[in-house]
Amino acid sequence: MTDFYAARTCTRVAVREPRSYAPADLRGHDAYVLLGGPGAGKTEMFRREAEAERGGCYVTARDFIALDRAAWRDAVLFIDGLDEARAGAADRRQPFNAVRARLEDLDRPRFRISCRTVDWYGENDSRHLQAASPDGRVEVFQLDPLADDAVRQCLEHHPGIGDAEEFQERARAQGMHVLLANPQSLRMLADLAANGDWPATRTELFDRTVRELLRERNQEHLLAAAAIAPDDLADAAGKLCAVQLLSGGAGYARAGGARAGGGPAECPGLEEVPEDRPARLDRALGTGLFRQEDSGCLAPVHAQFAEFLAGRHLAKLIGNGLPVRRVLALMADADGAVAAGLRGLAAWLATHSRSGRAELIALEPRGVALGADTRGFSREEKAQLLERLRRTAGEYPWHRILDRADAMLGDWTTPELGGLAAPEMEDQLRECLQNLTPGDAGDTSFALILLEAIRHGAARRGLAEPMMQIVENAQWESALRERALENYLRITADDHSAATELLSLLQRIESGQTDDPDDQLAGRLLDALFPENLSAAEVLQHLHQPKRPNYFGWYRGFWNSGIARPSAPPELLAELLDAFAAQSERLRNEFPEGPDNHGFHSIPAKLLANFLQAETGKIGPPRLFAWLGAAAWHEDRDYPSQAAGDISGWLEQHPEEYKSLLSIGWKHCVEQPGCVDLSAFRQCLYTVEDRFFNAALPPDAARWRLGQAVAATNRIIKEYLIQLVADAVHARQSGGGLTAETVQKEIAHDAFLREKFRARRALL
Repeated sequence: MTDFYAARTCTRVAVREPRSYAPADLRGHDAYVLLGGPGAGKTEMFRREAEAERGGCYVTARDFIALDRAAWRDAVLFIDGLDEARAGAADRRQPFNAVRARLEDLDRPRFRISCRTVDWYGENDSRHLQAASPDGRVEVFQLDPLADDAVRQCLEHHPGIGDAEEFQERARAQGMHVLLANPQSLRMLADLAANGDWPATRTELFDRTVRELLRERNQEHLLAAAAIAPDDLADAAGKLCAVQLLSGGAGYARAGGARAGGGPAECPGLEEVPEDRPARLDRALGTGLFRQEDSGCLAPVHAQFAEFLAGRHLAKLIGNGLPVRRVLALMADADGAVAAGLRGLAAWLATHSRSGRAELIALEPRGVALGADTRGFSREEKAQLLERLRRTAGEYPWHRILDRADAMLGDWTTPELGGLAAPEMEDQLRECLQNLTPGDAGDTSFALILLEAIRHGAARRGLAEPMMQIVENAQWESALRERALENYLRITADDHSAATELLSLLQRIESGQTDDPDDQLAGRLLDALFPENLSAAEVLQHLHQPKRPNYFGWYRGFWNSGIARPSAPPELLAELLDAFAAQSERLRNEFPEGPDNHGFHSIPAKLLANFLQAETGKIGPPRLFAWLGAAAWHEDRDYPSQAAGDISGWLEQHPEEYKSLLSIGWKHCVEQPGCVDLSAFRQCLYTVEDRFFNAALPPDAARWRLGQAVAATNRIIKEYLIQLVADAVHARQSGGGLTAETVQKEIAHDAFLREKFRARRALL
């Protein structure tokens, strides 16, 4: 897992219909910003992309500000860690402005900048950065959490994890699933679990991980150095981290060493840090917790470790009598709030310091909610945090997610909030949900906070009713109602009686009693109810033209891929194909030919291709003929789909079944009203032949047709077949030694066939 890199995606911010992009998709951009939470993998992505992109150059934001490299002028710059450069700065605009100025000095090269999401000042930063972009544009992307498949791949590459799926299930069962979507915490958890020793909380996970980083493994160093207790070493590291974070420094030089670099990236020697036992500071700086940066400074390997240790060190000082307000004063910006770059520190301080927790909750509720290990908070402290979030929710960016695009909420997630939805908080959460006012900006923001907490917390059946009330209330934004439905489904996952309410909701949506303007609720319900609670025939009754054209959401997703998933059992596929065949006339009228409906037209073909690939035994030719008719629903002959190729391939590999289907097609046409002559028969066959998806005829088709012509009783079919035989003889396509003499011998006793064969040959 150490060397394995899971494929990542990111979502463009502030667009109407966001979609995921692979990093390679962004290489053509002149300038973009990559946002993500701590440990999300921004640095690793930038390092890899700097190697992959021609002319790419990785540099930290601190070094970009402090150093001056001529080579940067012609490079594609990957400027990593704007948030770290901002941390501790008296004026948080200064590092940002310094980056802009350096880009201008370099004649505006192509660039990428990474930053923690909470430290990016939205449209204001984007607008000011545009002037430094080569084309005057800057797009902003959010690094997506690791998907379940990516998590599994990471675990499969970890040498100590034998069963990735079992690991994921256990993490969910222990309430630690929130750690899996973050590459750093996933790796930490996997490293510990590999030894069969699972941590109970996020705090324990960090504690044990930093202790491993602080442990000296080199025997020579162990013999040469004086013994230092692990707790003392951890506290020394915490002190170094606290001083660095509060001062805004870039790191340290070892004891007695020269200062490294100059300007803003300058790092002091250890002798400048007040300490009664300086040896322990020097020892801590030499452990795996610190690494040397390009500037020469020794800095923590990751900001999260620094914040964790610094918070614990400051909590110890508070416990020994240091006033909380004095610590908070060191962390405050000019407005008296916690400085943006110190929110992570504030969160860990709230985790470690029970005596300082109330004041931190009052001062920085968002940082505490997103960064602290709230699972260790008391019920009263969680209630205080919820109340503080309610009072200040309108000031937070959560509600702006809906302002940008309601669809964006589908990819937006903050699993850290799950600690607030502990079992003992059920009554408090229900009361909060029932007192929300739709349309109020603050309540909209607070509703998102509550729904996210419940989404990632311990599910409780008592919250199902207020979830459904939000779903039913059309005054709420569509995306918020969709999130409430997601929560309802999760909460009631083990409650079979909930299906009745969900079916009723689907019917109310279909009848227009419950508003669903973009079909998102209907799509999610179909996905949840089919096939256990909706039969194939019933689910097809809910297939209709989308209310919002060209919008790919849950509704289109269900019909385009969910219903035709390859893993569906053959019995279910057969039922669906029967339903499509039975309702084909209605569907053809409702979904006329056109590019907007192509995704719907391809559904039965995918179902049939999946069924045929399952190889579950023979299916009756009449039933298969009906399925082929449904599958050929507006199939584009010039640009056949993958499913069409699979179907035609199956027909070619099963020539006897193919022949039976062809003969059914002839009988089908002569039974149609108005089929009184060969011309009308051929017209019907044009549509019948669409069912066979351009499959090549069996090699012995001409000889077989001759036999069918002789055996046929219907004169239209006989004439049609003998003409095809004559054409094959003329073109020498018999494939079985069929000649005019052979044909004449076979039809010698049939005057009708003799006449039609002679007349056809005369025309050729």
